[in-house]
Amino acid sequence: MVDQRQVAVVTDSSACLPTNLVEQWQVMVVPHTLIVDGAILRDGVDIDPVAFYRILSQGQKKVTTAAPNPKAFQEAFERAHLVAADVLCIVVASRFSAAYDAAQVARTNTCRAIPGLKVHVLDSRCAAGAAALLVLEAARSAALGKTIEDIAQNAERTIPHLRLLATLRDLNYLRSSGRISWLASSAASALRINPVFELHQGVPYVLAKPHSRPRAISRMLAYMRQVAGDHPLQVNIMEADTAAEADALRRTIETQFNCRELLVSQMTPVIGAHTGPGLLGVAFRVANDTACEGKLG
Repeated sequence: MVDQRQVAVVTDSSACLPTNLVEQWQVMVVPHTLIVDGAILRDGVDIDPVAFYRILSQGQKKVTTAAPNPKAFQEAFERAHLVAADVLCIVVASRFSAAYDAAQVARTNTCRAIPGLKVHVLDSRCAAGAAALLVLEAARSAALGKTIEDIAQNAERTIPHLRLLATLRDLNYLRSSGRISWLASSAASALRINPVFELHQGVPYVLAKPHSRPRAISRMLAYMRQVAGDHPLQVNIMEADTAAEADALRRTIETQFNCRELLVSQMTPVIGAHTGPGLLGVAFRVANDTACEGKLG
């Protein structure tokens, strides 16, 4: 083995990190599984977001998801060890997926097979665009030669400051997933609303229940102002078959906020299977100098 870096970063495919940044910062992504009418597909490998949301929009196929198994994580850890001495694995919030438990089993197995290897598994307590910001910062820190202890500690400090907001067009997907308890009521399903959700430290909240899409977007922007003020931000806009809206939101955020970094990413299919097409969201955090070193425009 040739140690090119001290730490390699591994994540799962629920993190909405654009492909160019995955490649630039050498992040290893372990795919979740999509089962579409019995066909087993690897998220982001065998099917991309455009094709996936086309399938969902047709509404004719049954779609379910499964977390990566321990073997998939172990194989990723072993590949990562070929390029770095230690491995940091950042996974989707354990509240929503078995990925964390699978990664922990893989950690035990890999460290037993490769004595001296350090593998740290971190529950991100977030998902999608927020997880992408966390993974991106960790990968940039790894490129600077920081130790696994320093990177993991910084990630733990960062998690409470990550915010994820989103609004949906169709509540049926989320209600069927059971992720938001208030949607289980028939009264909620009868309402013509465009709810705004927040995911913070692994807990989903309903922030507002406006009755139109423009109002939902305005509420997201107002909440961003309330939380962030004039501080410099890292922002990741997420879209699920809503590219035009995402572009308009990007222009608004560029104008109204002090953006140190602004990304636009497609919502990964494994998340989209539970939220449906039509999601528009934004993840953000107050930026720091380390996080933004080497950023893309």
